[in-house]
Amino acid sequence: MNKQTLTMLILLISAYSFGQISFEKGYYINDSGAKIDCYIKNMDWKNNPTEFQYKLSKNSEKQTATMNTVKSFEIFNGPKYERFFLAIDTSKQDLDDMDTAELPKYENKELFLKVLLEGKVSLYSYVNGNMRKYFIQKDDGKVKQLVYKKYMATNSRIAENTTYKKQLWDMLKCGNLTKKAKTVSYTKNSLLKIIKAYNNCENSKIVNYDERTKIDPWNISVKPGINFSHVEIKNSNLVEFDPSFGNQTNFQLGVEFEYIFGFNRNKWSIVAEPTYVSSFSADQEVVYLETSSGQLSTKAVIENYSNIEIPLGFRYYSFLSNSSKLFFNAFFMLNIKLDGALYAERRELLDDELEPKGNLAFGIGYKYKDTYSIEFRYRAPRQLYQTNSIFGTFDYNSFAIIFGYTLF
Repeated sequence: MNKQTLTMLILLISAYSFGQISFEKGYYINDSGAKIDCYIKNMDWKNNPTEFQYKLSKNSEKQTATMNTVKSFEIFNGPKYERFFLAIDTSKQDLDDMDTAELPKYENKELFLKVLLEGKVSLYSYVNGNMRKYFIQKDDGKVKQLVYKKYMATNSRIAENTTYKKQLWDMLKCGNLTKKAKTVSYTKNSLLKIIKAYNNCENSKIVNYDERTKIDPWNISVKPGINFSHVEIKNSNLVEFDPSFGNQTNFQLGVEFEYIFGFNRNKWSIVAEPTYVSSFSADQEVVYLETSSGQLSTKAVIENYSNIEIPLGFRYYSFLSNSSKLFFNAFFMLNIKLDGALYAERRELLDDELEPKGNLAFGIGYKYKDTYSIEFRYRAPRQLYQTNSIFGTFDYNSFAIIFGYTLF
């Protein structure tokens, strides 16, 4: 597959994938209290939304709903949001702009809060950029912010207002939970843990919305593949000769470590994939001088070049269905030589150590049931060494078909 074909394939599939819109079954409740079954576009919002798009049926036109007309909405097996008019602390928390007052600066706002857990005591969250606030509600009482605020006590000391611990102490009176409230950190997992414990202590029925949307962020996969490669000489001062060392097919085996980011519907991840690539050996007769009596040539040899390559980069997923998805990779390749030599029969012309440079790689793949995958990966030319000899530089070019099996 040449570079132009691969580039066109990437552009076409990217355009198709990014154009897909995922509308999932759910509902919303309007201001009149009516429940409207629909299909909601699941944006896996990192920040709390102010509106959402929906369709009344899969084939109908998309519409937009806002806080002005919607009390709550939910995507089945996804997030749930409820509208509240409440007081929220808007104090700056950036170090360069941090407030010097201990008390919160409240503003009354209408917001969609994300429901984390529902029960006798319910927990909500609000995220907007680097602002992250948690809210609590007991029975049908008022929704209140759990107060946590950093502030500049002096020019050189940051202090913390941890009023949320007293709020939990006052509200979660069951068993020994009031004592545990003193050690709770202002994080989602820590707050969920103690509020879940309280609901269990009170034998309250709970719905853990955070748990039903949570995924294991780590994937480890075995990645065998077939590598198609050749070497070209570039920037040469030699007279006419064929610069290609021919095409070779060899084997590669890697282990992929993937961390999936928990936003945008888990579409983005970071990947590292240490891979062993079996050896490349070739030789080429090269004319290095023309004289009045004819041409002088020598054989240039690449001998047993093998390496460990470590792709480091990002992956984007495009979901086709619940069980299948496309993915797109972009990597920087670290290359570690295991073996190999580069020389000419006339050693005074070329006798050097291989020193493979870093390069870029791009891939398109398909994954089925989060277990089986196939990828087509193009690697940009990789310099095997840099020299001032008449031979110029040797560029290693390759394309691979990589299979994958995710262990966990």
